[in-house]
Amino acid sequence: MKWSETYKPSVISEICGDKHMISLIKSYIVNNNNIILYGSSGIGKSLVINCIVQELEIQPKHIYTLNACGDRSVKTIRTSLLSFLKHASSFKKLVLINDVVNMPVGAQHSLCSLMDKYKDVAFVCCTNNHANIIESIQSRCLFLELRNPEQNEITEYLTTILDKEEVVYHEDIFPIIYQYFKSDIRKQLVVLQSSLNERNEINTSTVKDIITSPFEQHVKTILYSIRNDEYRTASMEFNTMFQNGYNHSDVINYLFMHLVYDTQLSEEIRLKYMDIIGQTKISINRGLFSSIQVDKMIVLLCKLHSNDEQKN
Repeated sequence: MKWSETYKPSVISEICGDKHMISLIKSYIVNNNNIILYGSSGIGKSLVINCIVQELEIQPKHIYTLNACGDRSVKTIRTSLLSFLKHASSFKKLVLINDVVNMPVGAQHSLCSLMDKYKDVAFVCCTNNHANIIESIQSRCLFLELRNPEQNEITEYLTTILDKEEVVYHEDIFPIIYQYFKSDIRKQLVVLQSSLNERNEINTSTVKDIITSPFEQHVKTILYSIRNDEYRTASMEFNTMFQNGYNHSDVINYLFMHLVYDTQLSEEIRLKYMDIIGQTKISINRGLFSSIQVDKMIVLLCKLHSNDEQKN
């Protein structure tokens, strides 16, 4: 089983990060304060809320979740969410809104009205940034930023996991993976597990091989398929990477890195590639449904070559 799943935190004490801030979030939820929880993409905002929910023993039926990929219209707010809030219960209720910045303005205003009416319910809005949240919601919420864990905190966390798995390792592997993946612990666990040799050891050589080789080969296949207008092959290669534990942002970042040194593309086409990939990265960071954005990116990149062939 993947370490990223085996050691996925289920309680606050297992989280690598700002324990003081997490305890503060928990206390605000207990006291039914409305929160705007913000931080960089992939930092673990939803994970923190899930761990708090576990500790507070809030049952799933007492949690209403609005996700980026779901229906977030004014009608949904005024019917489905309102019905949830109206239902009498002696248990604590929680409304969780993921990527609130992508809700229509009308839906945000409806949400604001419900915040005023149901003060015995905690509304938690998670977002990468809060620039597009209407002022009336901002004025009714406390702003809390979830910061990235420090390098020494991540190293301590990873060391604990490796010791539990009885892995023999060298201390110099941690600065290497931190240099590539910064505060993304999930990616670091994927690399460490993939770096294990038959003697249950991890060394700098295997770590470097894992960091560069798989991505490089997959990315080359993706770009080759795109250049030949083979959408299905490129899409399947992306899905293989996702199944191996990497997320959409990982792939986008490595596509960018590879393009810098790609000599098979003309300067004009390469700049167009980087523009399309960059727009996809922005859309994913804004919280738009990642798989759809990646599919759209592949189609647009394939079109660059099909259009070029038509001109010729």
